[in-house]
Amino acid sequence: MSVPGTTDTDSHQSVDEQLRQREAEIRMLLEVNHLVGSEYNLQKVFDQVAESARDLINADSVTIPILAEDQQSYTYRSAVGENADELLGSTLPSRRLRR
Repeated sequence: MSVPGTTDTDSHQSVDEQLRQREAEIRMLLEVNHLVGSEYNLQKVFDQVAESARDLINADSVTIPILAEDQQSYTYRSAVGENADELLGSTLPSRRLRR
């Protein structure tokens, strides 16, 4: 069954591309799972997760914010890519609604 306006070749290429993307996602999750289970340096885990996510989604930059215990602010514990040096360690107020 073909999608109107596409050829069977287009459909197969699209499915192949989606399959490659899913395989890359699974590989990244397996790598992160292994790292979390074997690495005691939490900063290394954050950095690797950010780098893997950046590669996976082809982003210019990725940050990992950690919410403070009081939930009033968050701090960028990891940042990779554009402006990473400026963002890393920055603390910003959260916009969490108070109950």
